[in-house]
Amino acid sequence: MGYIVMIFIAIALIAALKWKAAIVIGVFIVICYFLGKKDNKNNDGLIDKKDVEEEKPEKIMIPQGLEEIEYYGGYNKGISNKLFLENRSNGICLYDKANNLKILILKRNIINFSMVGDYNRDSIVSGGKLEGGDFSLWGSIKGKMLYGDIGELIYARKKYTNSPIKTEVNVTDTRKIILKFKENEEEKGMILDKSVWEHLCFLCPEKKIK
Repeated sequence: MGYIVMIFIAIALIAALKWKAAIVIGVFIVICYFLGKKDNKNNDGLIDKKDVEEEKPEKIMIPQGLEEIEYYGGYNKGISNKLFLENRSNGICLYDKANNLKILILKRNIINFSMVGDYNRDSIVSGGKLEGGDFSLWGSIKGKMLYGDIGELIYARKKYTNSPIKTEVNVTDTRKIILKFKENEEEKGMILDKSVWEHLCFLCPEKKIK
């Protein structure tokens, strides 16, 4: 409909201004045609991929040689059970390689930390049992034939054997660290590997709960 109106306007201008205006109007119509065609393509959903492509998050850099620790839960964000621990002068930093996540816990934001669970070391002694000494009919006959009555008494008893003594140590360690801290003015918590205990004691011993 819009093109029909433009054609009537062009005819009216040509009639009024004659051939000089015809050239200008012709160029104008051609430009409008191509602009309208481009708009129609955009309206039909032909959009540049660059406009809709989501930007990929930048991959975090994990320093080499960090200690790997276990994470058992407590945090509100979904993170893997394997984290890398970095000690810093102002706190600790946890790296989650699987989820491309870094969690920085500053010393001033740590509320407290404590250890729960038990550590048991049990020693089990086995062996050292004296075996043998039972009656042996074949030994009795053999002793009687070789040495008479005395031989019968000696060979009638089986030899004694003594099994070696063995000591086994069973260790049961269920210790875990509960770390409480502030994040965005909200109290958070994590249950971490027991190996974090020494790092936290060095960083902020005054916040340790015995």
